[in-house]
Amino acid sequence: MDSRAVLTTLGISYSHDGFDTEWAQSGAGFPAVAETFLDGLDLDSLARRVPIADEAIPGLIEGARIVRNSQALLRLFWHCHCALVDRGRHFAVPPECAMMGERRGMLQVLLAVTAVPALLARHAAFAIAPDITNATLDDIALWMRDYHKKNGRWGLAQLGWLRNHILGDLFRLGRLQFMSARANTHILGCRNMHTGDLCTLAAPGAYRADGFFDGLNNVNDPAAWHAAQHINAVSVAGHPVTQDGRVAREPVTLPLSEWRIVLRDGDDVLDVHIPAEMPLDTNACITSFSEALGFFRELCPGRNHKAFVCCSWLLDSQLASLLPAESNIVRFQRLFRLHPSHLGEHQTYERVFGDYSADPETLPAVTRLQKACLQHIRAGGRFAEGNGFILVDDLRAAGASPGTS
Repeated sequence: MDSRAVLTTLGISYSHDGFDTEWAQSGAGFPAVAETFLDGLDLDSLARRVPIADEAIPGLIEGARIVRNSQALLRLFWHCHCALVDRGRHFAVPPECAMMGERRGMLQVLLAVTAVPALLARHAAFAIAPDITNATLDDIALWMRDYHKKNGRWGLAQLGWLRNHILGDLFRLGRLQFMSARANTHILGCRNMHTGDLCTLAAPGAYRADGFFDGLNNVNDPAAWHAAQHINAVSVAGHPVTQDGRVAREPVTLPLSEWRIVLRDGDDVLDVHIPAEMPLDTNACITSFSEALGFFRELCPGRNHKAFVCCSWLLDSQLASLLPAESNIVRFQRLFRLHPSHLGEHQTYERVFGDYSADPETLPAVTRLQKACLQHIRAGGRFAEGNGFILVDDLRAAGASPGTS
């Protein structure tokens, strides 16, 4: 069966062309290879290795039985599994299949759990400490709990994200998660060689009067202006980003006799991600940063990571004016040099209220954060994800020495 025949059989009516890529390659030896693979797994043990919730395991096993007994589902599962564990293949996240009924959310769970041996093998090859492996694996269970909270049944909807874990690219080190990456936000970080001052020059693009990207949250400014960067042998010029993460319209020129570029596209960086369900304690985060320096120094000895970078709803600079200065979110923001992103308010609604599509009049206002955000929304305010970076040299100067893994 080709990919379109399989999707048609499964009642998947929308375009999902990603499944066409390498479909024939994953079909070698099918169905015997897929049947042998599933039949040879101890799903109960793998699920407990994650560990996923005990009450979710029967549904996983039933979902696996449904997949095993349907040639179309088994073919889809096998194609996705082969791509999920192989960095060289294109991976497309499978949609939920109505024919699985109440177990339709279990297809992604089955794929995640059956990829656990691949994750464990990669961690063993890297000699990753067991506590780091366990913490990294726990993200599967975390996202299953998130799915259950939203849908009232067990499942998973974040398999594309979890592929980073399975391929051995992302690791949880204490409070935070990290990936080795290349800077690509198009900003320039510039350091004054005499005073140590840091100036962030904004990414080129169109900006509104409020200092955010034009078109953010589909809001356009008729008087939008354009920022640019200019580098020559004697100077670097651009539009500075203010302390609150907005771009100033007035450009500056920095002579290279006094300033040097310390962060630009292509530099090695550590990409920071923030798992939910735990307080965002600043000291715990600083400990994670320190541990990450030592961990990735050993894991990637050929890379010189210059900065930690993060894009998150938590780095929306507007939150600093809505929350107390001593709140964890505001303290976390102060660790970073903020600058705008193109990403709007979807994640803020998801993380704060649990639903992006809800009517603002029905949003919950239980926590301090919810109350502050709801007041902002009802006053006509919008939210956005913010970008931020922390130079490794600044972190070291503040007393965070590289930890060990």
